[in-house]
Amino acid sequence: MKKDKVQINDKNIQKSLAALIKNTRTTHRYLSLVEIADWLDVAIEGLGSFKEVADRIDLSEKMLKQFQYIRELTPTVQKIFASRKIDSVDIAVHLSMFKDQEQIEIAKEIASGNLNSADVRAIRELKKEAKHLCITDVIEKVKASRDVKQYVAEFVIRSKRSDEESLRDRFSKVLKPHNITSLSLKGSIGKIVLDSRGWQLLQQYAKKHRLTKAQAITAIAQGDVE
Repeated sequence: MKKDKVQINDKNIQKSLAALIKNTRTTHRYLSLVEIADWLDVAIEGLGSFKEVADRIDLSEKMLKQFQYIRELTPTVQKIFASRKIDSVDIAVHLSMFKDQEQIEIAKEIASGNLNSADVRAIRELKKEAKHLCITDVIEKVKASRDVKQYVAEFVIRSKRSDEESLRDRFSKVLKPHNITSLSLKGSIGKIVLDSRGWQLLQQYAKKHRLTKAQAITAIAQGDVE
C-alpha cells in the first residue's frame, strides 16, 4: 500500500483503522512497519490528529508514536524494513537515533543476522561515550564484548590453610588453568571467575558427582577432589 495512491475517504479511513488495530497490538503482524506507517498517515490525515487515531484504535499515543519512527530512517534502511528482513519496532526506534550512514551499516548487519535489538542499544550507548570511534569500530567492539561470557561464583573457605595459590591449584585439578579468569580471597570468602569452557567443565564435574554447582565449588575449594 502506497500512501500517495490512497484517496482519503471514509472507506479508506476505516481500512486504515482496521489495519492499525490488527498490526499495532501484536508482534505477529501481517504488514511491514513501512506499510503500517503508510496506513497511519492515512488515518491521521482522515481523522485530523494523531490523538484522534490513538483514541479510535484504543492505543496510547506513546505506543502508536513508535510506528512513526520508520519515517526517520534513510530510504535504504526503509527498504530493508519493507522487505521485513528487519521487522522490529524497537530496532526502528533506536536506529532513528543514528546518522544516515550509521543507520545503513547497522541495518545491514542486523539483516545479515550479525546483530540483534540488544546489540543496537549497546552500540548507541558506546557511540555516545566514544564519539571518536567510527561506527564500524563500535559495531565490532559490541560484537566482541557480546561473545565474551564470564561466570562468577563466591564460596566460603573453612580451612585456615587456604590461600589464593593453593585454591588455584585445587581448581586447576578440575578446570584448565586458562579457564580461570581470576580467583581472589578476602578473609573466608573466595571468588572465582570462569570463562564459558570453565563453567562447562564445572557443570560436568558437578553432574558426575551428583552435586549442585555451588556444592561442587565448595568441594573443590576444600580439596575434596577425586
